Amino acid sequence: MILCGFITFGQSTSKILNFSSMPSNSIAIVVEGIDTLQPLRTEKVWYTSDKYFSKISKRGSKAEVQIPEGKSISIYTKGVKGCRAMNFSIIKLNNNGKKRSAGFNILTNKKLNKIPVKSKILDKKDKIYQFTLDSKLKKGDYCLIFKRIYEGNFDFREFHPGDSKLRMNPSFITITQ
Repeated sequence: MILCGFITFGQSTSKILNFSSMPSNSIAIVVEGIDTLQPLRTEKVWYTSDKYFSKISKRGSKAEVQIPEGKSISIYTKGVKGCRAMNFSIIKLNNNGKKRSAGFNILTNKKLNKIPVKSKILDKKDKIYQFTLDSKLKKGDYCLIFKRIYEGNFDFREFHPGDSKLRMNPSFITITQ
């Protein structure tokens, strides 16, 4: 069975996306004007999370995937069959030129800068989801992670058996001028 979906951007014509090429447990992005699935690589990061502090950090000043500012994006995930829905978040990162990071600290009331996304299931059987944003991302670095943000923090609660985590390692994108 070949699974396809339609995507539209503004005045452009509809484009058919073929999800059969996406492996299970993967993520891809579609950028306005390119209109094809671009697989995103997950990357190992320094990551910690508990009730009072959270931090994610990645060395390097730019992500492998760079998108021009002002372009709309859609994110697609293909989960593991038989698992429940996935928690997905986009987090704005700080970039000091050597590393990209974001953190939460309950003592200083610092919260993770989460970008709101809307999710839509395209195929329940293959766990294909589409994530869209209400507005275009501004210039900067972003982390796409399969973790829920709870009270401004990475969710510190335990997952239940059967929950789909996809990969805990995130993907990164940079929005450029």
